[in-house]
Amino acid sequence: MEESDHLSRLIGEIYDASLNPELWPHVIERSCNFVGGWSGGLFAQDTVKQTGNAYYTWNINEEYIRLYFGTYLAISPFMPTLMFFNVGDVIGNEDLISHEEFRATRFYREWARPQGLVDTVASNVEKSSTSHAVFSIMRHERNGVVDDKMRRQFGLLVPHVRRAVLIGKVIDLHKVEAAAMADALDGLAAGVLLVNADARVVHANSRPKND
Repeated sequence: MEESDHLSRLIGEIYDASLNPELWPHVIERSCNFVGGWSGGLFAQDTVKQTGNAYYTWNINEEYIRLYFGTYLAISPFMPTLMFFNVGDVIGNEDLISHEEFRATRFYREWARPQGLVDTVASNVEKSSTSHAVFSIMRHERNGVVDDKMRRQFGLLVPHVRRAVLIGKVIDLHKVEAAAMADALDGLAAGVLLVNADARVVHANSRPKND
């Protein structure tokens, strides 16, 4: 089947996922196959609070997802720089850091290398002042680093993934920011109550217990 036929079918599946979110893992798998990637996902990250969520993924071990958001997001060589790119830009690792520098990082040694990952192509599909939603596909050492062909093919998918995310409201960045704010409030020693315009309590922080 010609590349154009594969692309047309995949675009249709992307929009199907906007109406049926359960299809996203399959769409990510098909996207990886189309561009020559090993694994991928749709993620949301708060660059200020260094928190986030993996909404839909394919071929990423759940333990590594937990480690990423629990430990390695804070030391990722791609944060917060990735946030500063425009929505729709196609971004490879080398747009942010050289491959040599990347391989010298703790992030690579402890998180990427054990999975055999050597490169990533990504794009912001939505942004707010402090958060962004990212569509990314990772490259395995057996595939080599991201090349021009992968960038071009990934770029063909990005506009459709972005529209599908917006249509389906798959990722709500306001919820990501609200969760980050709640985490910050819960870390305060003092009791804090947030009320709405009707004076109803919408959040009460969890005060740490005294030693």
